[in-house]
Amino acid sequence: MTGRHVGIRAVKVNTKAVLSFVLAVLSLMFVYVSLVAMALSIVGLVIGLFALWEMRSSLHRGKGLAIAGVIINAVSFMMPIVLVVLAYVVF
Repeated sequence: MTGRHVGIRAVKVNTKAVLSFVLAVLSLMFVYVSLVAMALSIVGLVIGLFALWEMRSSLHRGKGLAIAGVIINAVSFMMPIVLVVLAYVVF
């Protein structure tokens, strides 16, 4: 029985978790373009939370990606706001 795996199912990574993480990285790249970063982070945050909710009852992998996506998206949503406030205070 070489080359055959009987009874083994491949567990897929949740696509929404991956998408949330990708949007988090993109929003960090566009943090100095405030509206783009905030729009990307809001979309990524919603998709990441939905991925976490969806993975409660499925066998999909990717919970760590979804958690990282949610955290990074939340931080990248706040960064343009903090930068604007700091620029106003400093200048």
